[in-house]
Parts: sequence; structure tokens; C-alpha cells
Amino acid sequence: MELEKFRNISGLKCNYEKTSIMRIGNLEGEIDQEIINLGFDIVTNIKLLGFKITQEGIPSNENFPRIVDKIKKIIRYWKRFNLSLPGKIMITKSLLISQLSYYVTILQPDEETLKIIQSDLDNFCTEGLNIAKDRLYRSVNEGGIGLISIKEYITALQVSWIKRGQKNAHDNWSSNLKQLGNGNILSIQIGDLKDNGEILKNIVRAFSQFRTEYTKKQQNYRVVPFWNNEAFRIGRGNNSIIDEGILEQNEMANIQKYKSWTIANFKINNQWVTRDELNQNEETNLGQATFNRIKYILNLSLKKYEKNSGTSTSIKTFFEGYKKGSSRVRKILCEKYNNKKKGEFRQVNTHFANLGLEKPETNIISVLYGTWKSSFIPSTIQTFNFKLMNNTLGVGARVIHINRDYEAGCVFCTITHNRPVPIETVEHTFWYCPVVSKVLDETSRYFLGFTLKKKEWFGLNFNLKMEELSCLNILFTIIKFVIWSNRLRKKLINSNLVITETNYHIGYIFESSPKIRDRLTMLRHYLIAKRRD
Repeated sequence: MELEKFRNISGLKCNYEKTSIMRIGNLEGEIDQEIINLGFDIVTNIKLLGFKITQEGIPSNENFPRIVDKIKKIIRYWKRFNLSLPGKIMITKSLLISQLSYYVTILQPDEETLKIIQSDLDNFCTEGLNIAKDRLYRSVNEGGIGLISIKEYITALQVSWIKRGQKNAHDNWSSNLKQLGNGNILSIQIGDLKDNGEILKNIVRAFSQFRTEYTKKQQNYRVVPFWNNEAFRIGRGNNSIIDEGILEQNEMANIQKYKSWTIANFKINNQWVTRDELNQNEETNLGQATFNRIKYILNLSLKKYEKNSGTSTSIKTFFEGYKKGSSRVRKILCEKYNNKKKGEFRQVNTHFANLGLEKPETNIISVLYGTWKSSFIPSTIQTFNFKLMNNTLGVGARVIHINRDYEAGCVFCTITHNRPVPIETVEHTFWYCPVVSKVLDETSRYFLGFTLKKKEWFGLNFNLKMEELSCLNILFTIIKFVIWSNRLRKKLINSNLVITETNYHIGYIFESSPKIRDRLTMLRHYLIAKRRD
């Protein structure tokens, strides 16, 4: 028997009890009796390296249902702990999405499965919170909550194979990809796929999506090939693109050259080349009609992207700029969620309107809305800061809209019998309340050596660098948190209490991040000296 001969030569013995045979390829006809007599189980599907494989390949509908069930099971477990928003996001990124990672590097879930998974993850994180859908996947510094969009997450993982394929020249999968690109893996097009299997199709499709988004970034449209690139699609209904459809039969011979062409092939020293110059430079035979069509599409595309600022970087250079991982690719794919200017966000406008202040500069908005996600800040302070900046903090003026019987007056003013008791708003609670105003004056002099102005307290109106503003905002956030915590306990505050509790929280952060301690100390001395001047 052949298996016995193999054992005698190699020393490797087949485990007959655990081994089975699955027929693949041509499934017509009966199985040889000689094969049946070997005694192995003949099956129609097997499980290999975690994947369920059938005679037709690796079907997505056979592999993802159990992953969806496992994600739901983990969510049910963690719901019992009543986690904060930062805690839920951490669980989502570390324990939930990781259930997908291994499988989606080569498999693509169907749209219905994607919707189910995305909905489960989003609902787990935002349960009990009123957060606009367009803020879910927006980055924290842009005013969002930084959840991961599964669709872009999967695409980025699959694009990683293209980066690996540039270096792993001796692997079969890498050779297959390079063969599709006629030796250049970065020239792969969807049209190159024929009967190459679902896995390669998923990888090439993912790379095409990435190439489109990457082309739109900064001035990359100048150096990324335009052939079959969706970023160069123009016209009414976006029905015009540069691909095989615009070529004459006699022009098809040079199609591999066309795939590597960029705008630089058509413009030299910012001047359009003629058709004859192009054919001579590239050794091609492009006809006048095709040349005019390409030039027309490129010209309109240039007008579309001419306002883009920044540098132009090729995809090859981009891939060479980092060692491994898919986060940088995902960042490119997810930029569409951050396209809106920070000053246009509704929650930003509402927040500063409620405070009676003008919106600060864009960089300051980034600091104010990004602090809650700092990993070294305790989750209770993170949650407070998120609610404060996103207009969901439970001050009386908001709660009374939900519960008409709620006492909406300022807690501190009620305790001190300050009549009439003002309605509790964010502006009153952290600024105009007589108790808070006095405590804040003494607390700010203790920590900074001077009394804060309203714009400085709420809007970081200081001429400082981003790192310094971030550090200062952490201090202000902690002081606000201490005020709010005592308000929830209905405990009257004084400067000694606020300073003591603030120092306690600062000490915790200093242990986690010594850089913050050093920066805050230097910043304090700098601000005091500047005020004296």
C-alpha cells in the first residue's frame, strides 16, 4: 500500500481513525473501489485550520453563522457588568472583532451577515446613549466615538495580502497574485480575474477599493495609476472610466503598459503631451480617439482634485512606510467618515451655544473632544467628559424633559438656600453657580496661579501647542468631574475638597503617564510667568 511505503521512507504514519477523504474537482462518476477499500471515511466537507471546507471550496455561509453566534454570546456575558462607554469600546475591539480577524483575511461575509455583526457591535457600545449614526465610526478627535466599521476593517485585512505579496516572492499565493498583475502585484485589476477562486477575488476587490480611496487622499491622484481606477470615474451618473472599454482592438496589445500609466505619462512640466509624443515615449500605438478620451477624463479628474493639498505618495512607497498590520490602510478607507469639518458638527455648535461662547479653533475642538478617549484617564472621568462634550450630561434642564417631576434647580444653590434657585444648566453648574464660582477661583489660583476666564475654562483659549492644550484640558476635566461627582452626591463643595480630590485623580494619572506630570508642571510655571508679563 502506498501509505505504508510512505511511512517506511519518511517515518510519518497516517492516523487512519482521524483521516478522511473528500473528493474535489471533478465530482462526476463513482469513486474507485480501490479507494473505498482503503477504509477511510468519505465525506463531503471537512474542518481544516478552523475553516469548514466543502467540495466546492470554502463557503462563507458555512463559516460565519457560528462566528455571529459566538459574538452574540460574548456580548451577553459582558452586558452583565454595566460597563462604561470606553469599557465597551475596549471589549469590542479586543474580544469581539477579534473573533472575525482570522476568517475575514480571506473570506468575505455576505451583506446580511455584515449588517448583523455591525448592528450587534454598535448596539452593545451605544446602548442607553443617543449618538448620531454619522458619529459612530468618526475618529475621537473628530468628535466621534471611534467605533470600527466592519466593512472597512475586513477590506484593510485583505489588502494586507498585497503588501505581503510584494516581499514573499516564493509563496504560491504570492506568485498567483503577481501572475495576475503580469509581474507587478500593484497593477492587479478586477478585470484580470477569471476562474481564480473566491479568495483571490476578495483580495483583488479589496485592493481596488483601497486604491480608489488612496487616490483621493492629498495629491496621490498624480502618482497612482488611473487605469480602471474608480477615483477617476466621471460624467453624468459616473459612467465614464478609463478601462478596456475605450480601447480599439488594435490597441489591446499594450494593455499591460496602460495599467501602469499615471497622469505623469500625459503631462510633462505641467503641459499635456501630444498623442505622437506619448506613443513615442511609451512605445505604444494609441489612436487619436482613445487618446482624446483619456485626456478628457483626466482633465475633469484634475479639476475635481485640484483643491487637494499635501504631497503625492505612490502606493508602493506607502506600503514601504510601515512594517506590518492593517491599521494604516483602514485609516485611509475610513477617512470618508471624517470629511465633515469639526466646526460643522451639530454637537459642537450646540455645546458652545449652550455655554454662550463662540466655537474655538479646529485644533482646540480636537483636544476638547478627544480627551475622553485617553487610555490613562479613569473610565469614570472618560464617561463624564464624553457626556459633557456631547450634550448628554444629566443636568436638571435636560432631565426635566424626561421626568416632569424632577427638581431641575441647581443642587448647590438649593443646599445654600440661594433663592430663587436657578435652573441647572451646564453653564450654570460649572461657571455661574456662586458656590462653584468661588471654588473655581481658589482652585485655579492653586493649580495655575491665576483666575480663569470663561473662554479659558470652557474653550482652552490659550496660545499653546496641541500637547500643552491636551495636558491643560485633562486638568480642567478632572476639576469639572470632581464638581459633578459632589453634585451627584448632593454634597456642598469647597476649595479644599475640590483641590484634594483633584490631586488624588491627578496622582493616579501621573503614575500611569509620567510625561503628563512633567508637562503639566512645566506648563504651570509657563502660564504663571506669562500672566505676570
